[in-house]
Amino acid sequence: MELNTSNSLNILSDMPSLNNISIVTHNECTGCKACVAMCPESCISMKQDGIFFYPEIDVNRCINCGKCIKICPAQTNSVPSDDEMTISRYYCAWNKDDFQRKTSTSGGVGSAFTQYAIDNGFAVCGVTLTKEAKVKHIISEKAEVVDLIKGSKYVESNIAADVYQNILSLLKVGKRVLFFGTPCQVSALQNMMPNSLQYLLLTCEIVCHGINSSIVWEDFVEYLQNKYHSVLGEYNFRSKSKGWGKLRVYAKFENGKYFDEPAWKNQFHVWFGRHYILRPSCQYCKYRKVNRQADITIGDFWGIEKVASDIDTKDGVSVLIARTSKANVFISKVPNLFLKEVDPVATSKVLKGYIEKRTEKKRREEIAASEEFVYKYKEISFEKMMKLYPCPTFLGRIKNSIMFRIHKYFKI
Repeated sequence: MELNTSNSLNILSDMPSLNNISIVTHNECTGCKACVAMCPESCISMKQDGIFFYPEIDVNRCINCGKCIKICPAQTNSVPSDDEMTISRYYCAWNKDDFQRKTSTSGGVGSAFTQYAIDNGFAVCGVTLTKEAKVKHIISEKAEVVDLIKGSKYVESNIAADVYQNILSLLKVGKRVLFFGTPCQVSALQNMMPNSLQYLLLTCEIVCHGINSSIVWEDFVEYLQNKYHSVLGEYNFRSKSKGWGKLRVYAKFENGKYFDEPAWKNQFHVWFGRHYILRPSCQYCKYRKVNRQADITIGDFWGIEKVASDIDTKDGVSVLIARTSKANVFISKVPNLFLKEVDPVATSKVLKGYIEKRTEKKRREEIAASEEFVYKYKEISFEKMMKLYPCPTFLGRIKNSIMFRIHKYFKI
């Protein structure tokens, strides 16, 4: 029998081409929420699917204008290629204020930037952990923002639509803005800003290992509060109680109870480290390359002993990469900043999370493990997941360390 395809082809040809965020797959969506902020009809909202949120369009209100697609990090090719000319300068750096350095995640460079920016009339936008233990972007011109956005939060930030809109409004009246975020959030923000306003915007990205589910984080907080019979008052994802490089987690509750434990004993940190709760798009991240869209990159300078062996690292050291002329000008004016220029090639090789180093096989294995975890997470309780995916034991860690060295030595 001959198949008549003319009707189906005519139907397809009569359908309007999709020019909205619905063409972006879950494996591509970074969760930046820029599409929500940009939509002129306010017809895009974020809906939960699994352990993350994704944009959903009210098709009855969508006018197919394409504005959401034009600014989407997953759909734009705004990342420079690695062979393009660059004026990047690489530094090891830290905050000269001992308190700020010791209470920051790495070298306290972000705090030095924030303090200088506030003192010189900038508005600063970064991530805070609220009293309700929610992770979100805030924007402020007050000195208190230095401590509010200090330190890493290994959770996907809720960057609400009004944050993007407030930044745009500030730039339009001539206000300078310093923005901290992940590479994809920086990309979304820069895509939204007219070229005529870019000179007022300074973007600082973190060396990102991927963003973790806010849903799992909130379940973890609930578990902790039930365990300690109190509301969570403080949480430090990277405590330096034993020095920088000794990965620890600190939490304090309103009833006075607290813990300061190695990260390998912390359930959320373990799941994060194993990439179980990583946003799917992070597995395909296109920003893990030398050339980036942000003006500045900062993060932990893991491996610094291979680049600058004379540095005292106990209190924390940051890598700082200045990528644009306005970044270099800004950095040169920050007073409380120790800088030592380092070799770009050597630094790129040792940094963790900066460029993609996994094999395709390793990535596929991580994706499969994450998908299995998420499937089970939707079906059973948090406590049962802790039993299925427990923290390692001390002996287990020794065994894993030995196996890692064997695999590395014999290149298995």
